[in-house]
Amino acid sequence: EAAAECDVKRFIFVSSLAVYGPGGDEFPCDESAPLRPTTPYGHAKLRAEELVLAYGARRAAHVCCLRPASVYGPGAKGNLPRMARMISRGLFPPLPDVANKRSMVHVDDLTAALCLAGESDAASGRSYNVTDGLAYSASELQAIMCRAVGRPPPRLKIPLAAFSLLA
Repeated sequence: EAAAECDVKRFIFVSSLAVYGPGGDEFPCDESAPLRPTTPYGHAKLRAEELVLAYGARRAAHVCCLRPASVYGPGAKGNLPRMARMISRGLFPPLPDVANKRSMVHVDDLTAALCLAGESDAASGRSYNVTDGLAYSASELQAIMCRAVGRPPPRLKIPLAAFSLLA
């Protein structure tokens, strides 16, 4: 409503893959997957999407919801930069191989998606997942980060049971 009062012509809401519930950022996950949030955060993001889309339909306004995967790149916050710092200091343990794969998106690609969603009339009234189209396991991410900071990837893997016990 405040955006309408200020004559905002297009509104893009940044949501989250948490609207899919556990494993929502596992690959592949597309917009046809059922929305089953389980956390208060996921429920709040889904409700906000519903409100934004309903507002757009009611006012014939250009609205769009984007659900980015884990964002990486300059200025990113969260677990990935912490992991990179620990790896660069040689303080990160070798990760066990597990079956999960996570999607990611570079901040520049997310920015491009935001611009496209705002410019494209076809995006109005829709929700989109935003990823780089690839899937990464935690151990693959670790190996990529090791190479990026000039450290060799771990040769040994801690078995999942031992890793869980240590954690």
